[in-house]
Amino acid sequence: MQLALRVLAIICLLVGFHSLRAQTHLSGQLINVQDSLPMPFVRVLAPSVQAQALSDETGTFTLNWEQNAPQIELSIYALGLSITQTVIVDTTETVQIFVNQRPTQIEGVEIEGLTAEKIVRKAIKAIPKTTPDSSYFSEAFFRQYYFINGAFKNLIEARSVVMFQRDHSNKLHRFKEAYAIPQLRRTELNRYLGDFHGDEYVDLMAQNPINHLGTSSLAPGYLEGYTFRFDTIFSDRYVIRYQRWKRSSENHGITNFDQINFRAEAWEVGRLTIRKEDLAIMRYERKAFRDPNYDYAWAANFVLPGRKYTIEFLEGHLIIDYQEVEGKWFPARILHRFTNEFFHVRTHRTAYKFTEMFEWHNQAISTQISEELLNQFFEIPNLSDIRYPYEPSMWEHQVPPFLFFPKSRVYADLEAESPIVEQFIRSGEEGEELPD
Repeated sequence: MQLALRVLAIICLLVGFHSLRAQTHLSGQLINVQDSLPMPFVRVLAPSVQAQALSDETGTFTLNWEQNAPQIELSIYALGLSITQTVIVDTTETVQIFVNQRPTQIEGVEIEGLTAEKIVRKAIKAIPKTTPDSSYFSEAFFRQYYFINGAFKNLIEARSVVMFQRDHSNKLHRFKEAYAIPQLRRTELNRYLGDFHGDEYVDLMAQNPINHLGTSSLAPGYLEGYTFRFDTIFSDRYVIRYQRWKRSSENHGITNFDQINFRAEAWEVGRLTIRKEDLAIMRYERKAFRDPNYDYAWAANFVLPGRKYTIEFLEGHLIIDYQEVEGKWFPARILHRFTNEFFHVRTHRTAYKFTEMFEWHNQAISTQISEELLNQFFEIPNLSDIRYPYEPSMWEHQVPPFLFFPKSRVYADLEAESPIVEQFIRSGEEGEELPD
């Protein structure tokens, strides 16, 4: 016993010495002196201590190493940039590192004279020409699931048909959506907040700035406060980043987001891929982060109608890919994820932390549809409540993979209480009948 204790003590001492040596670190933020903007996704190496990192969306990176060093030499690599810079090590705060990265010229394309902002504005103005100008149908796969207090819950999957109805009277909301649900399956739903749940499918479609420009981050009236810069220029496309402080269109599941004026609770960064030939938007990405200085004290952030909880936003991420079909660009894939924190009103202690994931895949486009299916469309599909017959054979093929988390990990949590197939069957039988 004494030997075991002595060995354990020696191991603890060794681990203690190792952890002390591993504490040296450098947190830095790369700033471009050309425009005073953070430099995201830049590779930073410290060869002398064999450490490396990649800066995040805010230009921030962290290096860890074991040796003591009062100063360190960094090698910084990005598109058109390769420099070495000596930095004094300060482990108590983030060090700002100013880098001179000039505008990039690739394949004879000169950025000067046509700014990143002008290209974005031209692309937005070209939306009526580059996207469909008439109604159409999309056969689409929809998936949503939650990560609640450390466990995956509430999986819903639907084989759906979305009717995109062209609204020629509204330039900022060019399409209205309606939904038919030929096939549906869901696990048993845990309504942790009781009286709080919305229709997530409708909200997901509203994130598409091409169809709903007026409430998006690309609304022309909102662009004045943005900072745009070129990320990369290819022979056939531009990749442009933007940043907006103290404003975001990320509604994080709140249906009356604009009415209660929550846009100032977050800041956001975004990236657009725009084809040079016709200025069509090929990809749109948006990341939103809670503004740490935003105070909810006077905000109307009660969860209605019960007012038992308040809600505070943490972060959100949206990706939309577009695909060209016969000269027009259609949404091909929409991925949306956001995290909220809910607090008890009386104690203000954390009750729940929700991360909600949504995946939408456009599997076919058509301008015609059967009359039988045409009578099954609803403006709000209400996937969490309707009754359905579960048909396993309909789910054997063309089920897209999980994109945010591995399917095995999600299913392991979902099947903690009962097999998932049993939940699919039981949830369909217990649902509500659709109205005639």
